[in-house]
Amino acid sequence: MTRYKKYISICGKKPIWVVVEDGEIVNRSPTKEELICLEDEPYKIKRPKKYTKKQILECMTKFYEKNGRVPTAVDFRNNPKCPSPGMVQNCFGSWNNAIKDA
Repeated sequence: MTRYKKYISICGKKPIWVVVEDGEIVNRSPTKEELICLEDEPYKIKRPKKYTKKQILECMTKFYEKNGRVPTAVDFRNNPKCPSPGMVQNCFGSWNNAIKDA
């Protein structure tokens, strides 16, 4: 049972601190005293620093084959196995350009 604090945004609202235990949010409005004694989130999403155009297109194609729909930027943001939406936009100029190429 590991408890830690995590800064999250729920449904696009202003980010807030929550207390997480075993991957589940257990307190959505902790006091400052509760947050002080907890560690920050013990992990971060690890992504390669750079993806090639080919790798990005492969990720989009795999997503489409698995889910039967075109991926959105949110889909990639929440998936550590895919490049971040910012990486895609930097490489192709825009998210839509990447979709068209895929």
